[in-house]
Amino acid sequence: AAPLQPSGLSLVDGVRPPPLASAVGAADLAAVPSMKSGDLRKLAQAAADEGADPVLWAAISSRCFEYAERLHYWDAVLILQAFTAARIEDRLLFLRLSEALSSKTSKLAPKHVLDLFAVYEAHGLRPRALYVELFHTLLRLSRSMYAEELSLSLQALARYGLGNPTVITHLVRTVRQQLSDFRLRYLCGVAGALGAMHACSPPLLAELDARALLEVQTVPVQELLDNMQAFPLMEFSWRPYEEQCLAELLGRTRTFVSAEDMDQFVDPFEALRFLHSRGLLHNDFLKSLCQWCLLGVHRPNVQSERRPTARQLII
Repeated sequence: AAPLQPSGLSLVDGVRPPPLASAVGAADLAAVPSMKSGDLRKLAQAAADEGADPVLWAAISSRCFEYAERLHYWDAVLILQAFTAARIEDRLLFLRLSEALSSKTSKLAPKHVLDLFAVYEAHGLRPRALYVELFHTLLRLSRSMYAEELSLSLQALARYGLGNPTVITHLVRTVRQQLSDFRLRYLCGVAGALGAMHACSPPLLAELDARALLEVQTVPVQELLDNMQAFPLMEFSWRPYEEQCLAELLGRTRTFVSAEDMDQFVDPFEALRFLHSRGLLHNDFLKSLCQWCLLGVHRPNVQSERRPTARQLII
């Protein structure tokens, strides 16, 4: 087959970016044909941040196409992200870089793998050779991933409908081995992603349930609040664990009787706003907050001390 050749760019949804700021101008355009990996990455990121004319994007594309094999893998990933962020569609460049990256996947970290899935899925491209190598890389990396990386990897597979059974099996095996390191948010992400892919067996769910219950019962009350504020932002979560977390947060705040109890929160008024927004405020919490305020107003008015502001006291 004839080698791919770069062609004209198209703007996603027909949206034309604003003219590029003076920081990236004619001088940069003239220098593009001789740029190397790092300079191409910096220029592409600046073009995405500031808004570039299609002429500059075409020049970057042409140089990247020509220089693809010599691009550092981290620069190639960031260049692809820049094209995606700027909503520039260049399928031939993406396919060309997929060929170059296929031979460099042994160097990728989990974040690079997930970033590559994100940019290619955003453009509706699934280069077979690259995806096979990315799956092999996930298999290799799964044994040494941290809890957050395992959760994010499973969520990415669920998000893009890439439920490769072999990859999921290896990731789940590592999840079981490292279950004691999983915080509640990671457990929610894992359970939600596996549930979306119909890949959560009853024995595995029982293990996740036991770990989630232990997490809820043992973490500080501030972490319970942090979790509750983070759950709405998560694409994949698990409602039973969220409900357990909320029940534990309410149960603990109902035992508050003193300023010392309220002092467990980094910002008691943040907890107040959260409970009020959910219609969950109760007298025990308010009485304890009043005690905290009474003590706090007598503390020195310095940044190292936590004390209520005048506006908060009016509330």
